[in-house]
Amino acid sequence: MAQITPGRLSCISEIRFAVTMPDKNPQFLVVNPGMSVEQMVENLSQSWGLKDPSSYALVDTETSFYITENNRNKLRNGIVLTLSESPRKAVHRLIGRMNSKEEQENREALKQLAMSALDFTFVEFFIEEHGVQLLLRFLESGNLPGAVLAHSLTAILEIMEHGLVPWGTLSPEFVSQVTEYAKKSKGPSDATVTQKALALLELVVLNSQTLYTIVANNILFDDLIPHLSRGSEIQQCSIALMNALYLRAPPERKKRFEDSLVSKDVRTAILEKVIRLQPSGGEMLHQIYVFQQLTFNLLDKKLNMPIDVNTQQFELQQDIYELIRIAFGNDMDAKSNKYFKKLGFQDCESPINDFMVTPPGILALNCMYYFATEHTGNYTRIVLENSCRGDAHECPFGRTGIALTNLLCSILHVGEMPDDSTQTYHPMFFVCDKPFEEFFCVCIQLLNKSWRDMRATVDDLDKVLSVVKEQIEYALKDKPSTFETFRTKLTALNYSEIQRRRQQERSNKEEMDSQSAPVVELRNKIRPEIIELIKQQRLKYLMQGTAAPGTTRTSVQFFCRLSPNQKYVQYVTVPEDKPITDNEDWQTIEIREITSIGSGTERKVKKRIGFSIQGDASTSPVDIYVPHIHALDMWKDGLNALRGLEMTSEQTKSDLKTLLGMEMKLRLLDTANIKIPSECPPIPPPPSNYDFYYE
Repeated sequence: MAQITPGRLSCISEIRFAVTMPDKNPQFLVVNPGMSVEQMVENLSQSWGLKDPSSYALVDTETSFYITENNRNKLRNGIVLTLSESPRKAVHRLIGRMNSKEEQENREALKQLAMSALDFTFVEFFIEEHGVQLLLRFLESGNLPGAVLAHSLTAILEIMEHGLVPWGTLSPEFVSQVTEYAKKSKGPSDATVTQKALALLELVVLNSQTLYTIVANNILFDDLIPHLSRGSEIQQCSIALMNALYLRAPPERKKRFEDSLVSKDVRTAILEKVIRLQPSGGEMLHQIYVFQQLTFNLLDKKLNMPIDVNTQQFELQQDIYELIRIAFGNDMDAKSNKYFKKLGFQDCESPINDFMVTPPGILALNCMYYFATEHTGNYTRIVLENSCRGDAHECPFGRTGIALTNLLCSILHVGEMPDDSTQTYHPMFFVCDKPFEEFFCVCIQLLNKSWRDMRATVDDLDKVLSVVKEQIEYALKDKPSTFETFRTKLTALNYSEIQRRRQQERSNKEEMDSQSAPVVELRNKIRPEIIELIKQQRLKYLMQGTAAPGTTRTSVQFFCRLSPNQKYVQYVTVPEDKPITDNEDWQTIEIREITSIGSGTERKVKKRIGFSIQGDASTSPVDIYVPHIHALDMWKDGLNALRGLEMTSEQTKSDLKTLLGMEMKLRLLDTANIKIPSECPPIPPPPSNYDFYYE
């Protein structure tokens, strides 16, 4: 086949592919975009002498999906299709087998349905012929053996994921039955049934508030704990269902699930059976992160709850008095103002007022009380060490404890909803029943040490907190598995180390961002050249093209590129292992017709990264998928540059910073050891005449 040059790619008008059929000689088709799929089938039927073309349809041999007008963009040069029975006919035949009185026929039909339900076109006809109701009757009968039940649950799960069937179609009786399947954990033979039941219940919980009640009434977190000892897919589905049950819980059910989230049995099972086995897979890591974030968010109530003076004042005052008794002894007058001052409270007349401000409110007092009662030796040492100092460098425990609680909640994003793409979690928070309080206990000792190393005063509190924040964040990056490991990492990140890192960062910044006017002027002069260089690199990247995985159910890839004349975005879907050629069935978007570009992460069952291109108002946006965030930045920058807009991605900022810094260093090499004036030297006045003499 002749190769088509890239410059003429937009003029491709024909697609060439093969079509096979059992007991027939293969056909080689050459079709143009104006030929409908129905016409293709009619031509093939005539060629093969088939009487009723409406009984046949084209099927992608690789995926077994029907080819329709809606997905004909899958047609590409070199593809092999099969002329098979039409989806309506296939559905009729399958439903007939499902209605058969032969039990074996029923089982084979359900097995076939589990595979066919992946195809959107097949499912449309299956729904039209009331196949869903028939499938549900099989499931509700409760007479299906393990393997057939697994196929049936797979089929209904796939059908519901297409989004064509209202969730109200599922009866409460059926959902109750699925909850029973989800709770069983007999052995490997039931693994598929359990996994599909859990996945289906998660979707039910997320999509139907009415059916949520049934699931919540029948499924306890304790029912899911045994599943955490099974395969990774069941573990993932179990944690995902826990998360969904809590996220969709109405106010009257929140308390029950809050208790379940912090249950020792659940926490220990996740730690021992999942985390310590070093789970892999983005979705599993994400579900663990979500679970942990939900447990952090349980602190939000105390963090932002104002103290009720009428009901809580006495109890909280007793906690404050206990702090004084533990630090200074039982013989002391715990209500004396001088001890409130020694403990570091700002309001020595009524220290409870220090906790009236939210955040952190009552949470700070709870953490301080936990530290005093559970780590009494360290608490007493810190309080006495600072209360007995006679200089201005004492570290007030009360004030710093309140400020630290606020800081820790900020670091852990307490009160924020889980992010859809984050996969980072901290294993050490699963090792004990009071993880945040233990976190506070380690960090208050760190704060006291850093305060001492910095020789800080009360006026330096914000500076100390900024150092402590860096120390904590640096230590958390390594994901310590225990609080002892976390403490060890903090020991290495002392104030001197933070100073060294800051100095290094400052030196780098000073090199890049010199404030002298001549250097600034030179940088401003070079900047457009560097931006143009970045622009050309982006355009070359776009012309090379990027390939992103297709749907999770097909082994295809989405390939897109910028045309060599830089006037069109070209895209096509091809098999993963097939080299991209210029003869593909390219779809095009003209650059000058683009009105806006949106980006984001599409995440239903699996995550895909891409952006949408909007043409004029009369056309629908086109989704372009890319393999990773870096490619997303490159595409957005390149398209913005072609449209005459600014390149604003983080990648551009990073490239600009690096290239501009390197170019500045090269141009300033000759000025080494020469003091650059802070202002440009004045331009001398012009000469009185221009009659210069050259010998």
